Amino acid sequence: MTNERFQFVRGTTAEMNMYTGRDGEISIDKDKKQIRLHNGTKKGGDVVGSDSVTVEVESWAGSNWTAPLGVIVAKALAGTSLSIKHNKGRFPIGWFAFNRASTPMVGLIPSATTNIQVVNENEVIITGLSSLTKFNVSLNFG
Repeated sequence: MTNERFQFVRGTTAEMNMYTGRDGEISIDKDKKQIRLHNGTKKGGDVVGSDSVTVEVESWAGSNWTAPLGVIVAKALAGTSLSIKHNKGRFPIGWFAFNRASTPMVGLIPSATTNIQVVNENEVIITGLSSLTKFNVSLNFG
């Protein structure tokens, strides 16, 4: 048995976001511990595996929410829906809302009154949230 090693291109998140790898090349984001797959044209490539964005809403008053760096959240309609600009460059494959105000806490799935409108590959609007006061919304990018 031979003892062979190979090493992938690697760097910080900022470095990997600027890197355009060859078609089929794999790189490693050392900050986020993520594997990226490149296509030869897209800067940063695509993250392989689970990738999600979670927004925590404390109340509808003002802008009382927490979102990951680079994610922009706004009320699309006062007290009923959220606009989430995630800058992932692709469409989410699913979403989940988690009501933290109720006891016991309840997870919400898309229904006629609560659903997602995909504006483009970098923005979604989640509607029908008027009954919630304190909740999390997670977008899954697969």
